[in-house]
Amino acid sequence: MAAGSTLLLGGVANAAPPVGSLTFDAPPAATVTALAVTPPGPSAIAAVTTETLTATVSPPALGSAQFMEDATVIGAAVPVWGGVASTKTSLPAGTHSLKAVFTPADSTSFGSSTSSAVSYVVNAPIGQNATVTTLRVFPTPAFPGIPVVLLANIAPVGAAGTVQFMDGESALSAPVPTTDGFTLLITPLPKGKHSLTAVFTPTNQAIFVPSASPPVVLTVPPQF
Repeated sequence: MAAGSTLLLGGVANAAPPVGSLTFDAPPAATVTALAVTPPGPSAIAAVTTETLTATVSPPALGSAQFMEDATVIGAAVPVWGGVASTKTSLPAGTHSLKAVFTPADSTSFGSSTSSAVSYVVNAPIGQNATVTTLRVFPTPAFPGIPVVLLANIAPVGAAGTVQFMDGESALSAPVPTTDGFTLLITPLPKGKHSLTAVFTPTNQAIFVPSASPPVVLTVPPQF
C-alpha cells in the first residue's frame, strides 16, 4: 500500500459508513553512496598533488555529501545534483582512508548512507623542493603616520608554512601563517629608512626548502 494510503474498516455495500480508518506511512527509500577518487592511486610523485573525490548516490536523491578522511571532514558539504557530488583536495603524502556521507534533503523520502572506505596512497616526493618568496610593500612611497602593508607570496602554492616579516635584523611581528601561498602584515613603521624582507619557513621541511625574499627598501618621511 502506498505511503499515506487509507484502509477503511467495517464498511460494506449499502451499509452504514465505515467505523474507522488506518493510515500507513511508507519508510524512506534506502540510498547507496559510492566514492571514487581520481587520479587512480597511488598518486604521482610530486610536491603537491590534486585529487578529485566524487560521490554517486543511488537513487539520485537531492541532498549533500560530506567527504571525510576517517573522522576528519574534507571541506564543506557539497550539494548532490543528479545523484553526483564532487570536490577537489590536496592530500599529503601517506595512506588515506576516505569516505562520503550522504544526507538527504528530504529525510521522509530518502535515507542517509555512507560509502565504503576507499584507501588512497599519496607518494612522498623524492628530496626537497625549492620555494620562492617575494615581497611587495604598499603604499610606495610611504606616508608619515600611515601603516604599511607587507604582502608575501610563496611559490609553489602548496608549500604551507609561516612567514616572518623582518626590518633589517628585527622581527616586525610573530610569524604569520600562509594561506594559498599568500600572507600579509599591516604595521606602522617609524620614520627613516627600512630594509624589509619576508622569510618563509615551510611546515614540512622534508619536502620544501625555506626561502627569503629580496629586501625591499622603504623610506618613511618624518611627520610635519
